[in-house]
Amino acid sequence: LPCAQGTYCPARATSMVPCPSGSFCATPSNITVCTLGHYCPEASTAEKLCPAGSYCVSTIQRLDCAPGSFCPPGSTALTPCPAASFCSTPSGRTTCAVGSYCPTGSIASPECPAGGYCATPANRTACELGSYCPLGSIAERNCSAGHYCATPAAMALCDRGDYCPERTVRPQPCPAGTYCPAPNV
Repeated sequence: LPCAQGTYCPARATSMVPCPSGSFCATPSNITVCTLGHYCPEASTAEKLCPAGSYCVSTIQRLDCAPGSFCPPGSTALTPCPAASFCSTPSGRTTCAVGSYCPTGSIASPECPAGGYCATPANRTACELGSYCPLGSIAERNCSAGHYCATPAAMALCDRGDYCPERTVRPQPCPAGTYCPAPNV
């Protein structure tokens, strides 16, 4: 009797044997080992490419990619989403926008956090005292005259009677014997 698809029947076989996991049987008389990046469950007639969004650590084990990972078709290992990109799904990778911060393993493209700047989406640099770096900054800038920046994340208007030149961290009272009609004068 002829052997069924997905089975292996060597010479002098007395019964059909399912093609073993990790191999495929294009014909019932031949067993071929599955190649890495593919998987072959029991009774396979052809090897299957490990699909996007999953990875195949062996020819018999297919695993789903974790969030923040990138697994194109044929992946053999879990690959973290690269810096300057985000992977909202394990099968897709998107380049992050200017002014965002996307370290390795990002699942979204958030704006660069206040208090730092992101010259590129892959790197965030803390801003120095006396500077002002609001949400989404791509460069450090000085705290403006007439304002003070207690932290690089926030800028506040100086009160009348105080003096706040550029890069002020704490408002200074107008010195005795002078007057300050405006905070930056």
